[in-house]
Amino acid sequence: MYIESDFKKEIEGLLDPADRTAQHIEACWQVYNNAATTKDGKIVAGSIEDLHEALKVFGPTNSRDNGSVLRTKTWSIILNDSWILGAVHAKAEVELVSRPTSSTIANKDFKSGDPLDRIFRVTGRELIGLKSFGYSVVQGPLIYKSHTAKVINIMSCIDHRLAESATFSKYKETIIRQAGVMAYKGITAINSFLDA
Repeated sequence: MYIESDFKKEIEGLLDPADRTAQHIEACWQVYNNAATTKDGKIVAGSIEDLHEALKVFGPTNSRDNGSVLRTKTWSIILNDSWILGAVHAKAEVELVSRPTSSTIANKDFKSGDPLDRIFRVTGRELIGLKSFGYSVVQGPLIYKSHTAKVINIMSCIDHRLAESATFSKYKETIIRQAGVMAYKGITAINSFLDA
């Protein structure tokens, strides 16, 4: 797990200039900590349109709250990555409420010349990060009610060594590498990676 000074030093260099404020860096740190200590021992991930019911049941994760669903007014890619890394370092269970399909993984508005890491939607980034840091689907595909929240798949940490070694830099490298694969081979290559 990160200590505060290492965490803040690493993300400062990764933030866009507009987000490189002391308040945003602190919000990322708090989200990381709250995801690592989520009150239900899990996070709930998926497309924003699929998370409404889970938010009512499990509550938000943000700079104040340690529920299971990321919901904050100061959102950024790095803040979202902070949430995922907090869960990974804690080896928290992950409930997916969106089907991993091309429309939940790939950014349909991506254009040649855009930054390569923008080829993925946020859900795609989350799934790639989880798979890269030792997570695997342990139950699914399924649809059941978990305290009334629809769940498609459950992911658990099966490789603690990979989870413990997760960093922002490794996360970014993995996203760039998988974006290159997808740009070259298409969505089926990413689906194969996520299914492995």
